[in-house]
Amino acid sequence: MEVKMRLIKIITVFIIFFSTIINYTFAADKIKVVTTLSTYADIAKKVGGDRVEVQYIVAGDQDAHFVRPKPSFAMLLHRADLFVTTGLDLEMWVPSLVDMSKNNRIRSGQIGYVAAYDGIDLLEKPSALSRSEGGLHIYGNPHITTNPLNYKVVAENIVIGLEKLAPESSDYFRANLKTFQHRIDVHVFGEELVNLMGGKLLTKLANSGQLIEFLQNKSFKGRWWAMWNPSRGFRPLRSMWNNW
Repeated sequence: MEVKMRLIKIITVFIIFFSTIINYTFAADKIKVVTTLSTYADIAKKVGGDRVEVQYIVAGDQDAHFVRPKPSFAMLLHRADLFVTTGLDLEMWVPSLVDMSKNNRIRSGQIGYVAAYDGIDLLEKPSALSRSEGGLHIYGNPHITTNPLNYKVVAENIVIGLEKLAPESSDYFRANLKTFQHRIDVHVFGEELVNLMGGKLLTKLANSGQLIEFLQNKSFKGRWWAMWNPSRGFRPLRSMWNNW
């Protein structure tokens, strides 16, 4: 009986040991992603799936303009394979934090750096560099997450960064990206309209400010038009768009 119990204990120890080794190996294989904003972290999880390990620095209820570079943040970046930041003058503390991290792979222009704003047409670009009217963002409004359609661009930028680090997982990341972008389109425009016109066309029209006029001039019929028809005085899409 004692021999049997010892054997069970030995087997249990070996199982725990090898399970730990296997789990560590899988964790080590994951791409370590650190983002400035929690919104970027959520997007990275969606497109990266089970092949990424994601952490963020700025919580949703914090002001991204004012973050003190802490040693704990520097340690996060030191271990990061991919760093996602807006890439404008929103997180002015980023260069100092990257310097503290001693991780050259995540510096701007390097393989582990992703500028979330890349490909987004910024609003409120200043015509003159003057602070006479208060705070000024010299490149334009860096608060790109206020428009949910920008999430699709941010997601693609993150996928491009992930592909550079793990090209063998490109198909996996691209499939997740397609699913994520479709979900954004459906949430913003509605499934019926997306199926009818496609997310790319709707996004192009919306970003150019032509969507409402385009829809008003089209004779769409069925449940979607009955719900959104501006002539009935119900304009949720217009109201939502004006608030972005």
